[in-house]
Amino acid sequence: MGKFGALAFLVRTRLSQVPDLDQWERDRNHPVLKQPHLAIDSQEWVARVQQQQHTVGSVLSVYLT
Repeated sequence: MGKFGALAFLVRTRLSQVPDLDQWERDRNHPVLKQPHLAIDSQEWVARVQQQQHTVGSVLSVYLT
């Protein structure tokens, strides 16, 4: 590809249009989330995952000892 090819690829990438993911979801009738948030921001989710990890760790310690 060489330096010229890499430079051409960079220019082509910069000039390309960014896809509209919201429009893509609407076109496919995906549900619209009113107030989306990440799971890691939910205290309830974090507590549940920590409890599951503790449970799995307890079960594994029985088999490993």
